[in-house]
Amino acid sequence: MAPAEEMYTAMVNRSIRTIKAELEYLCDASVVSPQTLNDLLSKIPPQTALHAPLSVGAVPSASPAVGAPQPPGEPFNLNHTQNNGHHNERSDHVYNPTPSPQPPPPAYNSPAPAANWPALCTATALYAYTSTDAGDLELQPNDHITVTEYMNAEWWKGRSSRTGQEGIFPRSYVKVTDEKGAQPSPAAPNYNNNYGNAPLETSQMGNGEGKVPGKGQEMGKKFGKKLGNAAIFGAGATIGSNIMPANCLPACFFMCCAPAPAHRLRCASAYLPASSPKLYIHPLLRDNFPSAAFVNTSSFFLQLFSILVINLLLVSRRQPYLTSSRSMSSQHSDASRTTHSESQHAPLELDPYAAPSVYYGVSHSNRKMAKSRTYSAVDPGFNKVGEKPFKAPARRTSADVHSGNVQRRYLIDVDDTLKTLLAREDTDHNIQITIEDSGPKTLELGTASSGGYKRFDVRGNYMLSNLLQELTLAKKYGRRQIVLDESRLNENPVNRMARLIKDQFWPNLTRRIDGSNIAAVGRDPKDWTSDPRPRIYIPPGAPEQHAYYTRIAREHPSMRLDVQWLKEGAADDDEYVRDLNSAPGLLAIEMEQVEDTPEGEPDFKGLPFVVPGGRFNELYGWDSYMETLGLLVCDRVDLCEPMVKHFCFCIRHYGKILNANRSYYLRRSQPPFLTDMALRVYDRIKHRPDSLEFLRRAMLAAIKDYYSTWMSKPRYDPESGLSRYVPGGLGVPPETEATHFVHVLTPYAKKHNMTFNDFVHAYNYGHVFEPELDEYFLHDRAVRESGHDTSYRLEKVAAHLATVDLNSCLYKYEVDIARTIRAFFGDKLQIPEEWRLPGHPEFEVSSVWDRRAKKRRQLMDKLMWDEEEGMFFDYNTVKKEQTGYESATTFWAMWAGACTPRQAAVMVQKALPKFEVHGGLVSGTEKSRGPVGVHRPNRQWDYPFGWAPQQILAWTGFLRYGFEEEAQRLCYRWIYMCTKAFVDFNGVVVEKYDVTRQVDPHKVEAEYGNQGGDFKGVATEGFGWVNASYCYALQIVNAHMKRALGAVTPWDTFKKMTEAAEDAVDFRENLHTQQVQAHTPAPVQQVQAPTPAPAQQIQAHAPAPVQQVQAHDPAPAQQIQAHAPAPVQQVQAQTPAPAQQVQAQTPAPAQQVQAQTPAPAQQVQAQTPAPAQQVQVQTPAPVQSAEAHHAGVGNAHNDVNLGTKA
Repeated sequence: MAPAEEMYTAMVNRSIRTIKAELEYLCDASVVSPQTLNDLLSKIPPQTALHAPLSVGAVPSASPAVGAPQPPGEPFNLNHTQNNGHHNERSDHVYNPTPSPQPPPPAYNSPAPAANWPALCTATALYAYTSTDAGDLELQPNDHITVTEYMNAEWWKGRSSRTGQEGIFPRSYVKVTDEKGAQPSPAAPNYNNNYGNAPLETSQMGNGEGKVPGKGQEMGKKFGKKLGNAAIFGAGATIGSNIMPANCLPACFFMCCAPAPAHRLRCASAYLPASSPKLYIHPLLRDNFPSAAFVNTSSFFLQLFSILVINLLLVSRRQPYLTSSRSMSSQHSDASRTTHSESQHAPLELDPYAAPSVYYGVSHSNRKMAKSRTYSAVDPGFNKVGEKPFKAPARRTSADVHSGNVQRRYLIDVDDTLKTLLAREDTDHNIQITIEDSGPKTLELGTASSGGYKRFDVRGNYMLSNLLQELTLAKKYGRRQIVLDESRLNENPVNRMARLIKDQFWPNLTRRIDGSNIAAVGRDPKDWTSDPRPRIYIPPGAPEQHAYYTRIAREHPSMRLDVQWLKEGAADDDEYVRDLNSAPGLLAIEMEQVEDTPEGEPDFKGLPFVVPGGRFNELYGWDSYMETLGLLVCDRVDLCEPMVKHFCFCIRHYGKILNANRSYYLRRSQPPFLTDMALRVYDRIKHRPDSLEFLRRAMLAAIKDYYSTWMSKPRYDPESGLSRYVPGGLGVPPETEATHFVHVLTPYAKKHNMTFNDFVHAYNYGHVFEPELDEYFLHDRAVRESGHDTSYRLEKVAAHLATVDLNSCLYKYEVDIARTIRAFFGDKLQIPEEWRLPGHPEFEVSSVWDRRAKKRRQLMDKLMWDEEEGMFFDYNTVKKEQTGYESATTFWAMWAGACTPRQAAVMVQKALPKFEVHGGLVSGTEKSRGPVGVHRPNRQWDYPFGWAPQQILAWTGFLRYGFEEEAQRLCYRWIYMCTKAFVDFNGVVVEKYDVTRQVDPHKVEAEYGNQGGDFKGVATEGFGWVNASYCYALQIVNAHMKRALGAVTPWDTFKKMTEAAEDAVDFRENLHTQQVQAHTPAPVQQVQAPTPAPAQQIQAHAPAPVQQVQAHDPAPAQQIQAHAPAPVQQVQAQTPAPAQQVQAQTPAPAQQVQAQTPAPAQQVQAQTPAPAQQVQVQTPAPVQSAEAHHAGVGNAHNDVNLGTKA
């Protein structure tokens, strides 16, 4: 073929390849279907051969001898089409043709003389191999072969003991029997992913004469080896960077790399794409090197140099198409988040810690990555990508040479690796890898930079469980192959858990209710009727929602959606709510109007909210508040604001914040947290013009909830002046199966000579009367309304108890409403008619709410506080006495600011040691719970279990009163326990923990078990308030603690380490020896703080026996500022004495009171909404300030500093 004709043919071939590549891209981008692609490809003519092939594939494969065992098939090529190294093709794009097994390397015309090379190993032939070329070694089963050279991963050279002949043979036809030298790593599957293979080891090749090379020849061979490797690098980069298509790469590049006999060119076949049936000489080089024999000529080095020059010229001509590899850095950096294209392309330097939807979605989409991840071997000055600054990659070296902190990347076949991993490591077959599994705890993975050839061990339970999680996620996103950053496997566990909560758990717990999903969420799993169907009840005040859902039901009749009006006043009608149990359904919540339908009808969209766990679809009460605390830390105000709006909708139309928005919850509420929740959200959106209206609506809803729910009978007890959990309802609670109470109801069924089901129906509808059962279910419903279901603290007595937790929440309501009215609404808030209850004023003023707060605080101090025990107890309004049950709810008074500073100090001294255990705070003491057994089982809100809400409110309370060390210690214990379970048990995050167990705290033995632990492969939701508590606690602990937690260091170990460091260097030597911390648990010492003129500053006096208020700080003077709404502000302490005193805990009679703050000039502010003033200590980050006027933890915890606005 003439050169001009060859050039023409080469250009045509290139065009054909380009068309095929573009068609494949259209298929990957879902523009055309795979079937259409196959049709189009079948109509494109095949490429034309430029000249006769170099016999690769020309000689038919050797056939095994008759009767001999059949040899194994060649490895299946997972990626045959020219896909530019995309090893993450979607499973639905399977249009690659199935390859035929590759033939053995070509034979040559003359045999090569035997070389006296040392034996590397001996092997035994497994199959017969018939030699068709003089250079091949004929094999028969059980032949003994002395292996003298490892030519590549597929072909070896050796000497047969039977025939004495030497030649090359397939590695897969023999079995090694005696190792004499290092073998190459096992051959990896041919992924054809452009990563290439290791350079040819020319030092292992003979000199073609069968002689031992001389010194001069050896030196020449070393030089040739370097040039040969350089040529291979250049050729690999040419292929890998897509500068030149692989099947057009000059064959001379491979030929010139082996200064050896021609049959050695068989080694070079490993570098050719498996999909290329023939090897061609590029037309630009064919005239210079017409045959393979040139490698033995004396002008070898000159010819090699010419080839390298031509290679560089080709690279320079194609340099606009070069792309750089994405960075392999494991660090979070801004550069790793820079996208290659703002449209559809994923970033070239993708964050290895990106969310799964990005990491396995965008980053592994077909043709959305750089076409190669191998580094180019050319001048980095050419590697310009658009106008973005170019970061030159490191010099390309052999596969997987690592330096510094560069993390590996693994090339993984998802299904195969997942199957192998589970078979090896999941010995208990629960699709989790935990410390209870007895597998080898190690697995080999191939690296991406070597195309899976180089393999490294992934070791340890944590890394293997992370691998299982990542593979499960990749499979969920439809990936068949992935490139996995090692940094996702050995990630700091604290960072990993926090990242999963933010990027994965919150999105997976997010719900909305509208026509798009009403068929699924509207069907109640607790609907045990004969015809379960999706059903929704609309309150009379929301006609637009009734019209919307009616249209949805009309347009989708197959949905069988039942849209019902809710009766006016339904939330107060026990019999009506009971009758709804025969047709349970959802209760409508807030929606937003969107663009009208094409027919011009109003259209709506449900506002999002976060559910407690993955199996829930309803909006829950106090769970939502706890989740808000963590969501705000994660900057998800877009989820917090809608939940406040949902609560406002519920209060307006149903009269209360519901336990959940199901019809059987209409008579039941939950602990009220709306004011604190709304203030925290407002602090994040106060820059918006509608923020004040948001706050106004939330306060109007809270005021209505306060009046209609908690200050009305039967919940309000007029005799004590306190409130109780007393929900309405008749019969057996419908959200539980009747069999849940079989032990209670069976004796009564026998008494009335009725079957169990008949008795339940008769009792629910009043056909039989059992006052004892009425009393039992009254308390049972009260327990469920409290959120603490179940606990021996409340069992059979809950409706009679004025609990510490409820009255602390109501005190917080009163204080927040008073300060909000005063600070934001000019001390006068008008109540619109739709929010006003009969008999209540049209305007609300702060002074009324201040008096209510003061009164409740006095009643709690009188009826609930026990000075001797140092804690608050629930008050039985029937027996008119304290219960004496020790519960962690005592710390809710600190969260709300309902206790005095002295009471707070006493609680820290006396109560805290009773509740603090290995994993944080236990819900109640073992002493109060009493013995448990078969007939008295454990209750989940009692000892030894700990719950996230108890931890969160206690931390905030301690910070509020200045007990920072205690708050940090409790946070540390909780984070450690959660992290330890997360590391050891496949990333588990559950609803509650046994805080006394050190090994497996997530295993809870209680009546409801535990939510969040039953998952396969990867936990995708966690549990709402545990997720929130983890994020919230990380804002309280300091950096030193975070580092220790990342190493999963127990608190006792961390304490010993830090105490030893403090003993070595005493940082307090320069301070006055008489100073003590204000929060030191010790006998009560009273200190009178004078209340000066409006300047309200108490200057620290010189050291004297009279106590002073000073700080552990270089500043010589510490000031205490008191802010109060009155014109003349005073600092008052909550004490029964007529003259208010500030009491400080000091260990000696003549000690000084100090406020420990790291800032040079830290002030202690006392926010006082009423004559009963409070003392607060503000502390800067990382432990944010705890202000007495709010339950937050500084601005970082979204507090609203109302005192500065008054």
